[in-house]
Amino acid sequence: MSCISEVLKLKGDKEYLMINPHVVAEDGGIYKDYEYLITFNDMGFRCGYVAIKQDHKLYNDHYDNMDLNVHGGVTFSNKSDHVLDPDLIKTSCADKWVGFDAGHAYDGHDLELSKKYFNINDVPNKYGYIFGPNSMSTNQEVRTKEYMIEQCKELIDQLVDMNK
Repeated sequence: MSCISEVLKLKGDKEYLMINPHVVAEDGGIYKDYEYLITFNDMGFRCGYVAIKQDHKLYNDHYDNMDLNVHGGVTFSNKSDHVLDPDLIKTSCADKWVGFDAGHAYDGHDLELSKKYFNINDVPNKYGYIFGPNSMSTNQEVRTKEYMIEQCKELIDQLVDMNK
């Protein structure tokens, strides 16, 4: 079992669970025996993570060396303790998470949801730059939980295929 199961257990039926001061867990589950987690951060965009076990071919690889097709490319590969507040989960997790984010050019930022989850009144000024429809493109799209879940499942399909 990975830390994702523990996070989802703590979250229960709540809309979200704060997993560190800047990130909440919104959703997650199990697909093809891989656990995945959808997070939302205080900058207004989501990330997706999939837990891989120690026996997976990519367990020791850096994300730059992972040939996986997912939204924006893989941007994270590390132990789960790099995402979770150390006081949140009391058990040690040996799983490694492979992740991606929807905070790229042409991705929109959901500032209202960020304000709601993190009680931040002025998100753009907190980070010293402006989010919004004209910050990078007029074609920005906020990636939904549902979109991120589908991306996690596509990532898992690739992970399953390469570990055969």
